[in-house]
Amino acid sequence: MALIPKTLVNALGMRVGTFTFRTCSDCPGCRAGRENMCAKVITLGGQHWGAYAELIRVRENQLVALHDALSYADAMASYKLATAWEGLVETAALSKGERVLVTGAGGGVGSAAVVVVHHLGAHVIAATGSDDKNEKLRDLGAHEAINYATEPLADAVARLTGDDGLDAVFDVASGPNLVAGVRALRWGGRAVVVGAPGGERIEVDMVDLFRRHVAIHGCGRYTRAILESVFRMRCDDLPKPPVHETFPLAEAAAAQRVMEGRKFFGRLLLNIG
Repeated sequence: MALIPKTLVNALGMRVGTFTFRTCSDCPGCRAGRENMCAKVITLGGQHWGAYAELIRVRENQLVALHDALSYADAMASYKLATAWEGLVETAALSKGERVLVTGAGGGVGSAAVVVVHHLGAHVIAATGSDDKNEKLRDLGAHEAINYATEPLADAVARLTGDDGLDAVFDVASGPNLVAGVRALRWGGRAVVVGAPGGERIEVDMVDLFRRHVAIHGCGRYTRAILESVFRMRCDDLPKPPVHETFPLAEAAAAQRVMEGRKFFGRLLLNIG
């Protein structure tokens, strides 16, 4: 729940979500409507602790109106769609029919990316280290799924794409899988990196990169406009990403342990009741 400022017109009684990034509103990025590039950004639950709570204090420009057709639980499940949309549409400019590799596809962001790629009419290759997760990803819309615990990612991608290569890579993990994905990109392909649990440093052949006009983009946050757009699309035809389990707020520690165990599929939610 957000505390709504009195200055917000007709705010009392509004159903709202929270834009999870507090920005300065004054830097070049903010003034251009690209507040995800604010150099002074503060993230709720990151630099600003206390997001596991019944009440939090946020600024007026962090409030996002929710349509009555979208429940609070559905809205919360949809946040990772905004991350995926920012990376795939705004950053990679993904087009219908293109072939996309999504690494770390069993987690919250990765599974949301599979939903977005399929929704856009592109070809999804999902990659995880679990056959069980891959089966669920096929049900979610993945055309092929790779278990990189049993087959090297580079070999699997080559087997599936042949000489055509990948148009884009949506990488959640970084590390060796990102390197393999970049090497599998066709000429003019692009990779979008949204996380680095697999390693903060990689080696990339820069000659190969510029020779083939391959681009690697970092994408750490979405804009408020993208979040608002995702909420609207969820009320229309954008599917809901998978939710593994919903915990009451009192069991936040248990939810955290499930997250650390990395056995979940999709999102974990806390219900503040």
